[in-house]
Amino acid sequence: MLNRLIKVTVLSLAVLLSGCTTSVGWEKMLGQRLPEYGHRNWIVVADSAYPKQSASGIETVYTDASQIEVLEQVLTAVDAADHIQPVIMLDAELTSVTQTSAPGVENYRSQLNQL
Repeated sequence: MLNRLIKVTVLSLAVLLSGCTTSVGWEKMLGQRLPEYGHRNWIVVADSAYPKQSASGIETVYTDASQIEVLEQVLTAVDAADHIQPVIMLDAELTSVTQTSAPGVENYRSQLNQL
């Protein structure tokens, strides 16, 4: 999968990274945290190549799900929350990545567009 950052600018300074595991279910954690989030909070859905953030107030949650699966569940949860609206940002370079340099990128972009 592409090493690209997908930011969902809404929630808490939480980082959901795909490809790893945690003892606490990330879906449950998202459900618990979401009611507390507001307009200055962020959720970043990124792959495991994203550098670990260590500033105060940032929480990193590792998942064992694909990036698309995590993004879909985060967007569904945000959509169901009446008190927040997403501002979605994608890595600007994503549009210039070719299928030759990153096999599967066209399918990946298609999946992102569907979400």
